[in-house]
Amino acid sequence: MKHRFNWFVAGAIGPVGLAAILALPARADAYCVAPYDMLYFWSTEFSDLRVPVWVSVSPLNSVMHTGRSQEDVVRILLEVIARHNESGVLPKLYFAGFTVMDGQAGITVKSVSCASAMATAPCAEGGRACSNFYTDLNTSEPIGSIVMTPGECPGVNGDNWQMASYVDIAQVLLHEIGHTLGLHHSNNTKVFCESIGNIHGGPVAGANGVMQTAIPANFATFRSWRRDDLEGLDFLYGAAAGSLEITWWDDASYPNYPPDEIGQSLVGMAVSRSLAVSNRTSSPAQAMATTAPDGRVLHRIMDDLGNLTPALADAVVDPSPSGITWAMPAVALGSAGSDERVFVAWMADETSEDTRVTLRVAQRSLYNPSWTFTNHPDLFRVNRLAAGFVPDPEVFLVTTLAPNTTEIQVVSFDVDGADLGPALTLDGLVAFDVGAPLCEGSRCLIPFSESTFGGPNFGVVEVQVDANTVSVG
Repeated sequence: MKHRFNWFVAGAIGPVGLAAILALPARADAYCVAPYDMLYFWSTEFSDLRVPVWVSVSPLNSVMHTGRSQEDVVRILLEVIARHNESGVLPKLYFAGFTVMDGQAGITVKSVSCASAMATAPCAEGGRACSNFYTDLNTSEPIGSIVMTPGECPGVNGDNWQMASYVDIAQVLLHEIGHTLGLHHSNNTKVFCESIGNIHGGPVAGANGVMQTAIPANFATFRSWRRDDLEGLDFLYGAAAGSLEITWWDDASYPNYPPDEIGQSLVGMAVSRSLAVSNRTSSPAQAMATTAPDGRVLHRIMDDLGNLTPALADAVVDPSPSGITWAMPAVALGSAGSDERVFVAWMADETSEDTRVTLRVAQRSLYNPSWTFTNHPDLFRVNRLAAGFVPDPEVFLVTTLAPNTTEIQVVSFDVDGADLGPALTLDGLVAFDVGAPLCEGSRCLIPFSESTFGGPNFGVVEVQVDANTVSVG
């Protein structure tokens, strides 16, 4: 039987814009945000809430003043935008290109020379970067401005912009984008947040996320939105968030892009993000995992004819409080002998006060809707993960990153979902991101992107897996 691979994307159901403004959502739990109608602010120019992000190359404001090339800044910015779009429902961002104008409608990332920075102090209180948003008095266009200070500039920024070491450019860019969207420092107490005119919600002592005031050392932990960051965005923009659904195409014309009109929607399956796909090459069916609008982990199985199981009523993986995640879940298909198994993994139990999360996995037979759940005993802080299946020892692998070093971590589970010991850190293998293992026999290739400027540089690491251990090949 020839298997037809499918592409999956999230598509909007119905219009999104000012007409959808109804009331503030109820889910918001932790935030310190601007006391303005940010939904109206951005919708005045971008009714679909797709906001362009520009990179300045003008002589005065070029990002090359940071000490990094404009191409390197853009490569990191593209990943930051992708991670925002993956987790945040609205607004959606896109890279609009280079600009020599100062004050483009949208968000502009720029820098200044060291001499200018020493004379004008573009960022107060020694900030490595800063941002603001305002309405242009002449055009009434909404403007977001992000200033990255020049590196190794005395009295302004004594550090160079780095990846996987201080100061991490991806972490800072995401933080400053948050400010242009209306987020303020989440670790501010309720009293302080409200004393400067902002709106506070959640823990009175403040919350822990990308929007905290300090630049944390846990680079991988804060390169993606955390729970309190997303709750703040939900408070500001959730009233305009229409339902999203998954759309798929038969990619028989690959590598040509399939025409939009042949897309088929998974009608009735409302989601809050795109989805992960198992991509098991030996199976005529593929599993997918995503999240519902309330963050609950969902799964479906699609066969080679496009038929879906289970029924929508049984798509929820875990109805318990631990069945909710603020990040993308992972999914894999495996087998115990002739019994096909579905394996879903996600980072659960995230709170607003702590970066610790639980690696929770669920497995079931393809033909039995009853799940078995396991919480891995190790401590995890990075909310990004992927999953794959090793056929010969019948082991599921989960990949993620160590929070401080951004080294690749591999976590193994048996075919029944029981953990097989502590996470293995691949010493010295520093990565910006890591993907799903692709396995044959007892050996797997794990794809990753390097934490170096000049990329994207992609690599693979080969690991050997037996029933109890994982070793680098």
